[in-house]
Amino acid sequence: MSQRSLGFRYDCIMKQLRFLMILAALAIPPTWAIHHVQARRAQEIRETAYQAKLRSYTEALKPGVFRADVEQYLQKQGTKPQQMCCVGMRTNTYDDLVKIGQEEAPWFCEEKNIYVAFEFSGDEHVQIPKTAATDRLREITIFRWLEGCL
Repeated sequence: MSQRSLGFRYDCIMKQLRFLMILAALAIPPTWAIHHVQARRAQEIRETAYQAKLRSYTEALKPGVFRADVEQYLQKQGTKPQQMCCVGMRTNTYDDLVKIGQEEAPWFCEEKNIYVAFEFSGDEHVQIPKTAATDRLREITIFRWLEGCL
């Protein structure tokens, strides 16, 4: 091939590359924007479902109710809560968690679970957190918990 045909070919390839780069630069922002809007809408739908579940519990169970009554209500609903210490503020009793959803976790965690947390107050003289049927419901909240993190 002559020097001239190589130069022409190089110019054609560079023009094609420039065209592809401009096309990519024009296509990426709208694609990202569409994905962002869809992700936000999906989050809003999930959040509405979480709030509806929270509302159903707060309408049925009022602060001051005994733990035994809360757990009996959950059992009638076909739900078995798991227990965890200190969901909201450090207290002397375990709180009950009912899983209501799961979302995409950041790369450094295995799971991001969404719970309704039933926070209780118990015997203030106890040093180590424990549960008792006479613990009183203090608050019902949404609790997001990253699990299996590095």
